Amino acid sequence: MTPAPSNPTTRAWLRIAMRELAGGVGGFWIYFACLALGAWAIAAAGSVTEAFNRGLSQQSRTLLGGDAQLSFSQREASPAELAWMTERAEALTRSASVDVMGRIANEGGPGDIIRQIDVRGVDALFPLIGEVQLDPALPLAATLEKREGVWGIAASQTLLDEFGLAVGGRLELGGVDVDIRARLDGEPDRLGKPGAFQPSALIALDALR
Repeated sequence: MTPAPSNPTTRAWLRIAMRELAGGVGGFWIYFACLALGAWAIAAAGSVTEAFNRGLSQQSRTLLGGDAQLSFSQREASPAELAWMTERAEALTRSASVDVMGRIANEGGPGDIIRQIDVRGVDALFPLIGEVQLDPALPLAATLEKREGVWGIAASQTLLDEFGLAVGGRLELGGVDVDIRARLDGEPDRLGKPGAFQPSALIALDALR
C-alpha cells in the first residue's frame, strides 16, 4: 500500500515551527513568566480576600458598634419602633448624622469662613463597643457636655484646618455657638480617619436636636 502524501498545509506549519525553534526555546521564557505572574496574581487576590473576610468576621461587632443596627432616613425612630428595639436589646444607643454649615468670622479677609460639616450626634451610651479616640484623651461625656450654656464638640483635624482653629476655639455650628474641646481622631464604628472626605464633628444628640 502506498502511503498518502502529507497535507501541504501541515508541511508548511511544520517548517514554520522548526524555523522558530532553530534558535532554541529561549523565547518560551516570556510565556512561562506570564503564566507564573498570572498564577501569582490569582493566589495573591485570593489571599487578600480571605484575610479581609476573616478580619471582617472577627471585628464585625466592633465595626458595627454592636450586634445589630437599624437605620432610618430623614426621621427618628417612632416610639413603637424604640419600644420594639428596647425589648430585644441589652443596651441601645442612638445617633444621627446631618450636614450642617459651620461659620466663623474671617479676621484676615472679607466675609466669613463657611464650610459644610458632617455632624454626628450621639447619646450618653455611645459607644457600646470600643472607644472614641480624642486628643486630649478626655471622657466623651465631658467633651460633649453643655457648660455655661455652650455645647462642646470633638472636631476632626480637617475641620480645624479648614477654619484655622485649634482645640479650645469656638465656631458657629448651624446657628449655635459650640466649643471645640478635643480633636476627633477615631470612631470605633467607622472606618478610616474622621474627616477624610469632609470636615466632621461629634456632638451630643441633644445638642443636635
